[in-house]
Amino acid sequence: MRDEQRQKFITQNGWGDATVTALPGDASRRRYFRLTPPNRLAAPGETRLVMDMPRHPEERFDEFILVANHLLRIGLSAPEVYAADAEHGFALIEDFGEDMYGHMLHRGHDPLPLYRAAIGAMAELQKKSSRADLALADYDTGAMSGEIGWFIDWYAPMLWGRVATTGERDEFFAIVRGVFDGLPPLAPTLLLRDFHIDNFMWLPDRPGVRACGILDFQDAKWGSPAYDLVSVLEDARRDIDPALARELYQQFLNLRPEIPPADFAAHYAAMGMLRHARILGNFIRLWVRDDKPRYLEFMPRVQRQFLNALEHPVAAPLRAWCARYLPNVGEDLPMRPVEELKRVMLA
Repeated sequence: MRDEQRQKFITQNGWGDATVTALPGDASRRRYFRLTPPNRLAAPGETRLVMDMPRHPEERFDEFILVANHLLRIGLSAPEVYAADAEHGFALIEDFGEDMYGHMLHRGHDPLPLYRAAIGAMAELQKKSSRADLALADYDTGAMSGEIGWFIDWYAPMLWGRVATTGERDEFFAIVRGVFDGLPPLAPTLLLRDFHIDNFMWLPDRPGVRACGILDFQDAKWGSPAYDLVSVLEDARRDIDPALARELYQQFLNLRPEIPPADFAAHYAAMGMLRHARILGNFIRLWVRDDKPRYLEFMPRVQRQFLNALEHPVAAPLRAWCARYLPNVGEDLPMRPVEELKRVMLA
């Protein structure tokens, strides 16, 4: 049924005779298909993508269209949306090609121009976006707590072999709220929240920050200006040279001189701690609930990042909680049979 609906959308928008090629998927239910005109080799501008995003509470089709159009209006490179079927969750969008940042780095491309374009795009995004442009939700204490709950509901049970008690959960969430609410005030900015190199495309024919093509922004919200920088510099999927990370961190501060560096440092540490906790839980959730074990290979890196974030003074309350309840955090995961974990976590 879904295949038929997708093909109908493709045909209705003038690409019925195109070759349809499925592209590799990710952690979401969203899928992409490349459309290549008949009897032609794919070339820039001659192909399109179909985004297939089934209507689901965890997918945000309308937000994708809204944010894509906003990014284009402020001069950044997001895929142009040529047609959309909001009812069924299909969009015909611009195809940026094959030069994903991750692939470029794997082939030995100099990382500096790639990352500089991404950091520049982030700063432009923050400076040129206002709530008047985008009526999106806040990534505040309540919103963050829901996702950070994956840490106590999925990662901790992985270590314990049991679910958290009510007292453990209540104490954990009280600490998370306290850390967040205790941060120095900084003006909220637009966050794309999945801002990392696997969602960047290299477009060298475009000038300046437009050389960074941006994908997957349907989870955008308003929140701390440090969040997306953590996503880039402390990527769950790959290491970044510490000297390069320091240079890019300073590049961002130079582009946002109105932000007090000490206040930003506190936000950066807190967002890192909370983001890494969320990802640890989510990777276990994807394995146990969704049968996607491939994310387990990133767990050692994210555990190291989480432990490093706990060293900052702002993280002291959560560091103490982990010392009490999760003294083995960061150690090799006890690889319990997935069926056992399902019985524990999905009961």
